[in-house]
Amino acid sequence: MSVRTRNILAFIANLTVFVATCICVAHFFITGGQGNMADAGWKAFRYFTIDSNVLAALGCLVGLSFNMASIITGEDCLPHWALLLRYAGTVAVTVTLAVTVGFLSLIYGFGPLFAGVSLFLHGVNPVLCIVTFMFLDKGLVRFRESWIPVVPVLAYGVVYVVEVVYIGVAAGGWPDFYAFNVGGMWYVAVLVIGVATYAFAVIERLTHRWEPQAARRRAAARAEREEAEETEALARLRRTPEDRGESLARSRRRRAAEVPESAPATPAEADAEAFAEAEITLEP
Repeated sequence: MSVRTRNILAFIANLTVFVATCICVAHFFITGGQGNMADAGWKAFRYFTIDSNVLAALGCLVGLSFNMASIITGEDCLPHWALLLRYAGTVAVTVTLAVTVGFLSLIYGFGPLFAGVSLFLHGVNPVLCIVTFMFLDKGLVRFRESWIPVVPVLAYGVVYVVEVVYIGVAAGGWPDFYAFNVGGMWYVAVLVIGVATYAFAVIERLTHRWEPQAARRRAAARAEREEAEETEALARLRRTPEDRGESLARSRRRRAAEVPESAPATPAEADAEAFAEAEITLEP
């Protein structure tokens, strides 16, 4: 698949995720949520589903401009920081999809979790982000960077545990809308989700273990150009007075061949030549 084709498909997917997320978030402010996400307005941001989709949508928004640049130039232009942002957002919505299908569906059923705006938040957006990041985006993600997507997930987990377990609904905390603390087993849920998040990060990095060929070509060309400039500069510094004299003599002969013999030299030209000859004879 060519660079332009990949980026056209990525542009469509990124635009879809971004627009769908904006519409879904606006829906919570206009009509409120449903099912296990029944809150409205700013309270909707206490759901990891909303937060993960917003993070992914930000990555998609950043990716749109670089998709356009890649379509125009025919080379992958996504910088490393933007790739890592998309990486974090993709892993976050992967966790949303996994928890929805593997856990919440057993409690609430598939119907409410994939109805209305939840269809995009729980299903369409995560699938588009995973496919786009793994198969359309190009760039190198190092193994030591696999912890980056884990940070936002664990940060949300800390807040959830504090609000649900330590503060509680009676004191103004959050209700256990994800049912992670059933039977007081919240620590099991945190451990399982933490390990699963890191596993998703490692798996989704597998297609980003190599630097794109275009980036390698640009780096090699830049290194070759810098080496040539350095060699030329060293050569200029190492030129001997005899070399400079020979170069000046060749230049004078060329000018003499271009100017008719009948044309007398001006006083200024004669002085310049005399000064040049005197400079040649000086020792360094």
